[in-house]
Amino acid sequence: MENSLYQTGKPKHDARADVGRFTGIFETLMKEHREAVELLERVARSGDPKERERLWPKLRNALLAHEHTEVDVLYPLLREHVETREIAQRHDAEARDLEMLIERLDNRAFDHDEWQASAATLLQLLDHHVREEETEFFPRAKALLGPERVAELNDAYRKQKAEWSARSTRGQDSFRVVV
Repeated sequence: MENSLYQTGKPKHDARADVGRFTGIFETLMKEHREAVELLERVARSGDPKERERLWPKLRNALLAHEHTEVDVLYPLLREHVETREIAQRHDAEARDLEMLIERLDNRAFDHDEWQASAATLLQLLDHHVREEETEFFPRAKALLGPERVAELNDAYRKQKAEWSARSTRGQDSFRVVV
């Protein structure tokens, strides 16, 4: 966890300053990245199984809602363009890994040693995902899409994420391996 972007809530690199360079969907996604990493750090570091059990549903829902909605709203557009198709393919592979780790955590008792090890692995994967999106994927996508489309995508993302989160709180969320 030493390589985490946000130790004690502070970025290890200048990632937060980068948020100002982005608007629309990218700004929203970056803010959600911050929240998810900080919450996952708390969960992964916690030696208290009861605290893990209390925090996991919120974190799980946030990660899945973010990932599913991002895959549905942003990445189909990136697949359409030769300049960004490879970005979407790399993202899909990472999304599959993320979902497999979440499922592994769902199937372990909170007091199991493997739970904390899997949470640490998830944190490493999330750190890598955030760095890659924010430093490589988002700048290229922003240049391709333009400011108006980025704003429209933000509205679509927020609406669809709210719908996904509502389904999730009713127990209707599901894993789907991204293809």
